[in-house]
Amino acid sequence: MTVLADKVRYVLGDGNLILFWDSVWQGDVSFRASFHDLYVISKKKKAKVGDMGELIGNFWAWGDLGCEVQHSEGVVGGLLQQQLFSILSILGPVSPDRNRSDSLSWICDVDRGYTSKSSYDLLISRGIPEWEEDNKADTFVDLWSMDIPFTVRAFIWRCFLNRAPTKDQLLSRGISILNDDYNCVFYSENQESVCHLLFSCSVSTLIWKNMVEWTGLDLISDPCIWRNFRIWGNGVRRYGISRRKMGMIWAAVVWEIWKLRNNIIFNGGICNINDLSWNIKLSAWKWLSIGKIANTKCNFYEFSRNPLLYFK
Repeated sequence: MTVLADKVRYVLGDGNLILFWDSVWQGDVSFRASFHDLYVISKKKKAKVGDMGELIGNFWAWGDLGCEVQHSEGVVGGLLQQQLFSILSILGPVSPDRNRSDSLSWICDVDRGYTSKSSYDLLISRGIPEWEEDNKADTFVDLWSMDIPFTVRAFIWRCFLNRAPTKDQLLSRGISILNDDYNCVFYSENQESVCHLLFSCSVSTLIWKNMVEWTGLDLISDPCIWRNFRIWGNGVRRYGISRRKMGMIWAAVVWEIWKLRNNIIFNGGICNINDLSWNIKLSAWKWLSIGKIANTKCNFYEFSRNPLLYFK
């Protein structure tokens, strides 16, 4: 049963049993889900953890994970190299232990391990909506299936992992910025973070309100990017709309807020809510027109008046 399997984690030993990409052994989701683009190009999709590196002296050295990104060029190549660097950074302090075998851990009760009571309690709680919204593996699957530009998907992926270059992340890495200004460019009294910038500050809150009014959907917002994505996706189902399609608008909002933020910081731009709203609509319309769900009869004027006509 999937709900029970989701609460099982592998504990790394010698790395001879754990599948590197498919098993959940680092964090809450598999590397296949969180680094899907690397998985796609990897020539070692079914490799065990112990096959992904080698012991050199007393030190474990990770290889390229079957991903020959050095041969990739352009923007896509750069993003793949960035993803490989990110996954190797996660793996940096991790190394197999040749003196013990891989094992399983029941995360519902780490001290006592698996019991029938703990599994029963979990199954009873399965109906709670919050549990479904926090299913991160499903969130990654939905992200990679969205018909949006690769650079936008890569940015959202970094936001999910809290690795976007927001000011709070720069501060945590000891990176200095001009005038030591780590606050939000829209609302200077709060430190900039992914969740604040995209969902909680006065500008983003107003933009999400405008988008709800524009689409005519009765959707609530949440300051957590994971839950916000799931709420927006799950909320449109009752209207007979594919969340994969509607995710274009969600992605357009996030992307255009980020672009405006960068324009203010690097080009001295100004915040104009009306312009931001129109840029969001324009991006969503472009993606709809050129993506796999292209609607050749969709013109921007009609789309800007009633976007749901093209998502049914």
